[in-house]
Amino acid sequence: MKCIGLGIVSALLLCPFARADQGEVSFDFVLAPEVASTVHPAVDGAPLSDQATTIFKPRTALGVRYGLTNDLYVGIAGSVAASTSIRTPTVTIEGSTGDLLSAQYLELSAPVLVGWRFDSGSFMSGAAELELAPLAVYWGVQDLVDFADVDEAGLPASLEKQAPDTWQLGGLARLTVLFNTRLFDVVGLDIGPSLAVSWAGDPAVHVGLTMRPSFIWGGSL
Repeated sequence: MKCIGLGIVSALLLCPFARADQGEVSFDFVLAPEVASTVHPAVDGAPLSDQATTIFKPRTALGVRYGLTNDLYVGIAGSVAASTSIRTPTVTIEGSTGDLLSAQYLELSAPVLVGWRFDSGSFMSGAAELELAPLAVYWGVQDLVDFADVDEAGLPASLEKQAPDTWQLGGLARLTVLFNTRLFDVVGLDIGPSLAVSWAGDPAVHVGLTMRPSFIWGGSL
């Protein structure tokens, strides 16, 4: 195991130092576990308040970036995030009050990004990115239930009130700080935290960890 670890470190140290060079194209795959504090369409409230709903929603994306200069790059991507079994407490529908269970939650976005990379002079460097995106959010298969009345299996009793499936349109802004490394100037890996705010009918705050392996083509050292 020590030999394998030393071999990886040696390969990184021996590969040419690289930057986000002008003319370079990166083809990206993004995996980003995220947590959002948002407000269900049936509730009046604000993110991070008592009326907010917390959602764990893994996000994936495919994108491409282009180096405008050695430090500045732009990109575009398609992104999907989803979750299931979301509980929104204290919702009133047609005079009945209970907890609203949403079986399906989906986010679709198409971010355009601009990034600035600061080169450390070694195989490790960093970057800061700003993304702006149109956003569509879907809430589906929603049933009002009473958790004070559960059956032998622990399932809450249905109040036989349902919220309609809902699509909401809006926008999103995300700031991401990344640490990145490159191997032999053709494979890159970026990882770092992100913070986003969105509005798609209702406001939301998103916190996540971005992991982005890339295949890099073109450019120059």
